[in-house]
Amino acid sequence: MGRRPGTRGTQHIDKEKARKEREVMDAMRMAIDCGDEEGFLELVKQAKPNLTRAELLSVQNQFRSVLRNR
Repeated sequence: MGRRPGTRGTQHIDKEKARKEREVMDAMRMAIDCGDEEGFLELVKQAKPNLTRAELLSVQNQFRSVLRNR
């Protein structure tokens, strides 16, 4: 049994989860601004622990390209 047509689905917003995500993103921005590659990669690992080695290397290369383009 699904939604009735014409009704709007509402989604529960977890404020604590959203706050933690904002804090991680702020820390990542600061690591990028400071050029702290190791700190940035640690934050990425904490945010997404299931990353493969190839995905992590891709993120690392993107970080380096951002620093080069500044």
